[in-house]
Amino acid sequence: MKHYLRLFYEAAAGDGGAGGGLPPSLADIEGGDGTQKPVNLDAAAQAAADQAAQAAAAAEAEYQALVKEAKNEDGSLKPGYKEENGKVVKDPDYNPNAAAAGAEGDGDDGDGNGAGEGDDDPLAFWTDVNKLHGREFQIEYPEGVDPISPEGAYHREKVIMQQAVNDFESYLQKADPRAYAYMLHRQAGGSDDDFFSEKTVSLPEYNTFKESTDVQVSVYKSSLIQKGLDAESAQLLVDKAIKDGKLFDQADVAYKAIEKSHAQQLADIEAANQRAQETYTSSVNKLNQSLTVAVSEGKGLNIAIPDTEKPGFLEFVREKVEYDSRTGKFLLVQPIADEELNRQLESLYLLYKKGDLKSLIQREAQTQNVRRLKKVVDKSKQGQNSGGQAAPAGRQPGSFVALGDL
Repeated sequence: MKHYLRLFYEAAAGDGGAGGGLPPSLADIEGGDGTQKPVNLDAAAQAAADQAAQAAAAAEAEYQALVKEAKNEDGSLKPGYKEENGKVVKDPDYNPNAAAAGAEGDGDDGDGNGAGEGDDDPLAFWTDVNKLHGREFQIEYPEGVDPISPEGAYHREKVIMQQAVNDFESYLQKADPRAYAYMLHRQAGGSDDDFFSEKTVSLPEYNTFKESTDVQVSVYKSSLIQKGLDAESAQLLVDKAIKDGKLFDQADVAYKAIEKSHAQQLADIEAANQRAQETYTSSVNKLNQSLTVAVSEGKGLNIAIPDTEKPGFLEFVREKVEYDSRTGKFLLVQPIADEELNRQLESLYLLYKKGDLKSLIQREAQTQNVRRLKKVVDKSKQGQNSGGQAAPAGRQPGSFVALGDL
């Protein structure tokens, strides 16, 4: 059956149903000859669907704009917004003035210091930072240092940097034990000649070794040469192992022997480093104690250091002490500066004289006395030549100088 749409309008009064801008009349809608005009319902439905789609797209765009406006960078909702039925909506009960007043109240502890309940745990800030790292750092802050102050942040950075160094060393120990052993050897003051004098074989990962015949040949042959065989003899044994189907067995024994040798070498180096560290720590404590006693109590010193200058002088000396890991001795190191050269020479001369201040002071006193005596004698001679006052009775002029004249 055909569908027809008929619209009936009544013409406005006075114009007989004609005129611009008026709704179509019955005659306009119908064919004019009394027949009805059919309407395309499919086109009308499509137009309605398009209009609905446009409206839905506009609504979605408006919602996404609202979501963008409502969320912080970390995905949390800003004040004044909430989720309702899985959708972000504006909170009709939100009062920005009341929220601002509440924030001010939370930031004041009543003493005017601005410390609110949210500041009770200063480590909470670093806890959030640890979450971003994906790793928990245990930091012990010095007494009196606020964890969220610049000093606290600096201390935390130093601890984390040292932790990174330790992590690298642990990684190197597992990934390349030979390289780790060399690092420890150098840290202990060892030379390259000492370390590389012991010939050894660099081992690949064991899985790589198992899966590669070429690697097995290389490890087995290198182990034979390390034992003292020449390359030709070692190759003959390798060829025999291949022919007998025993290459992997022979290479595996060599691999594990070399691995054990590396582990023993590493253990020996670590033990030596441990002993060296203990010796170093003991030496540092002993030297520090000696410096403290000498400066604080003045024991063994030929000079008196004012009490007010003792702490500064002690720190001055400590800054110039360095440790030579090769000799195991502490050294006093001081850069030579032009403006301080004379003072440095004086201190070195005093050291050269083994700190004998007494002889230096006596020599200086004798020099001063000689100068004073010469001046008195010169005055006495001038008096005689100029006919001045006669010398006291009982003394020949110019014969000697009285003690009181000195």
